[in-house]
Amino acid sequence: MLKLLLIDDEYYFRQSLKKLINYSEHDFQFAGEANNGKTGFQMILEKKPDVVLVDINMPIMSGLELIEKCHKNSIDCEFIVLTGYAEFEYAQKAIKFNVSNYILKPINKNELINSLEKIKNKIYIKKNEIMKLNNALSQNKFLKKELILNRIIKGNYFNSAKSADSYKLSEYISTCHDNYTAALISCTAQVECEKLEQLGMDGILLTAFYTDDKHICIIFNYPDNADVSNIINTIYRYLLTAYNVKITISVGCEYKSISKIVLSYNEALMAIRSDCDEKDNIAFYNMLNEKYTNDLFPEAIKNKIISSIAECDKNSTKNYLKEIFNKCREKNICYNTFALVAINLINIIFDITFKYSMEKFMNIHNEIINLIIAKKDIFIIENKIINVCLIIIDHIPKIHYSSIVKQAINYISNEYKNPNLNIKLLSDELHVNYGYLCSCFKNAMNITLNNYITNTRLEKATQYFNNGMINISMVAYNVGYQDVSYFSRSFKKKYGVSPINYIKQI
Repeated sequence: MLKLLLIDDEYYFRQSLKKLINYSEHDFQFAGEANNGKTGFQMILEKKPDVVLVDINMPIMSGLELIEKCHKNSIDCEFIVLTGYAEFEYAQKAIKFNVSNYILKPINKNELINSLEKIKNKIYIKKNEIMKLNNALSQNKFLKKELILNRIIKGNYFNSAKSADSYKLSEYISTCHDNYTAALISCTAQVECEKLEQLGMDGILLTAFYTDDKHICIIFNYPDNADVSNIINTIYRYLLTAYNVKITISVGCEYKSISKIVLSYNEALMAIRSDCDEKDNIAFYNMLNEKYTNDLFPEAIKNKIISSIAECDKNSTKNYLKEIFNKCREKNICYNTFALVAINLINIIFDITFKYSMEKFMNIHNEIINLIIAKKDIFIIENKIINVCLIIIDHIPKIHYSSIVKQAINYISNEYKNPNLNIKLLSDELHVNYGYLCSCFKNAMNITLNNYITNTRLEKATQYFNNGMINISMVAYNVGYQDVSYFSRSFKKKYGVSPINYIKQI
């Protein structure tokens, strides 16, 4: 039944109208009554009626004011306006609020029945349309989910989320924990992704879906120290038992941000295509990368590339990149090993463009990956990567230096007493690359980060001495030195006198 509310300031009129017809025969039930618009509005909020019979002329708040207030608050109900001849023209102003009908007083029984029947049909048609729409959305929810998740793994979600996307990300992927890893499953069976998602364990949450190229992608979201390899093995055994076909699973690296899932997906994509050696059924990218690319792409050269890009040094960037590709050619590596090297470079490109919010470059990695998958010549991919990096250098916003440097200076100012304070700790705390942080700082401050930390500590030491503290061991400890002799040597190197003589001079 539909709920009906009556709002009129005349008591006897309300009682008469309630008895005028048998409302239940027409699928209506009285939800309540009020004698003014203000009370009526509160009752509408509470009762949520389908239809409201409302008088125009009432004290405190008129019927028209009530209808307007409901309209402004997006309250979904139908209104039938009750009005006298003298108020009819006034009542017609309510037409802009989609009032369903007007009934002149005194109320005619048949006219009231006709109005209620028309409204009832209108409401049921509307509810039926909503029900059909919800059913359609429910049936197609998995398609929407696949659309959103495919955009995330391709890096196309976050660079457009500011404008077009109104989807709630948590509806499609778990965001409970800070750690994310992507895995790809290759098999000939049609797998039910919902069943894979039910295999989560030990706080590890799974989101499973089909990619555009018909692999099954699983995104793992998990707390620190969770054993992802254990659940990977569980998934493998389940698929092998349930479908009895050849199963291959490749796993990307762990990342601390949902925006970096694209990097883990890139790695899983390359791992699933890598057959440099006899391929296992489960391939972890970090193991393949360590096995095949350590000599070709060590951490030192990675930091040099990041630093040279941060310093906008095109010549150094180009030379470092050519050094990597020349090594690949000299060692005559197989194409799939080259793909592992290239994906490291692609991830650097994505990381830099994301860090600088350079949206027009953020999906460039997809173009390069497609070149790799198509097994284009190494020279073509080399030129593409070099050109992209040089173009990125031209578009790096220089203002970003000051932001990173300011954060570093503030952190050092607060943590100089910590004996474990070093560049590694600082880069971890600020969530920036070690080499990139050093380059930014040197470029902006014209001093190395290590020297700045040392200078900060020694300047703080002079403040302690100037304020009357003469215990050298205590001062050394207060500024982050555990070795008093090393503190004294550093102090003398900077100020030309030992701490003892500095105190005597004071």
